[in-house]
Amino acid sequence: MNYKIKDMDNIKIYKDNYQVCYNLAKELKRLNQRGATVALSGGSSPLLLFNIMKDDFKPSDFDKIKFFWVDERFVEKQSEESNFGNFSRILIDNNVISKKQVFPMYKNLSIDETIRNMESKISDNVQFSNGLPSFDLIILGLGDDGHTASLFPDNLKALDSIDILIKTKHPISKQNRITLTKNVINNSKKIVFLCLGENKAYKIKQVLIEQDKTLPASYIKRDETVYWYLDRTAAILI
Repeated sequence: MNYKIKDMDNIKIYKDNYQVCYNLAKELKRLNQRGATVALSGGSSPLLLFNIMKDDFKPSDFDKIKFFWVDERFVEKQSEESNFGNFSRILIDNNVISKKQVFPMYKNLSIDETIRNMESKISDNVQFSNGLPSFDLIILGLGDDGHTASLFPDNLKALDSIDILIKTKHPISKQNRITLTKNVINNSKKIVFLCLGENKAYKIKQVLIEQDKTLPASYIKRDETVYWYLDRTAAILI
């Protein structure tokens, strides 16, 4: 079932970045009531979300959530480039989230061993459906090149993987990444694209309206379980 852009049911447009992330934090609080598995993305937008969780909510608002990562740079967890590291410095170091709630990926073992180890943790903690993990919520970003997770336009074949996690490389830096596959992302119970700023507007149009199949983000399912959380400037072209 494809949702229609004109209906706007699944497209949440807020006046500014704060309101976008505050309302997403409220959704996390709602999921927390019954417990949930959530996979987070990196980038600058989630940093605002994390700070709002720290400043405007209580630890008990999120204490039944298990946090995983959609993708990760293959770096040490202390690295400033680490998605988990940024989460940890804001939320774990400030006692908002407990270490026992998080399941990070980082450079400790080889990349293949890290993938196997994380797949085991996912299998132990995430409900499966259709033979794949089914996270309660996956939060995605949208890159300037149309990538999402660490699924990049120069390697569309990676979208066909039947694995849970795969290794990829950033097309410019050649940095190793670990990412959930498209099939796992599409098997989640709910997906939120978190996109902030006018610089995202054209790519949002390409994905939502044009369904440009040269962009990995266009391969994410289009149904009533997929939401877009946007500020006004990000939504100007839809």
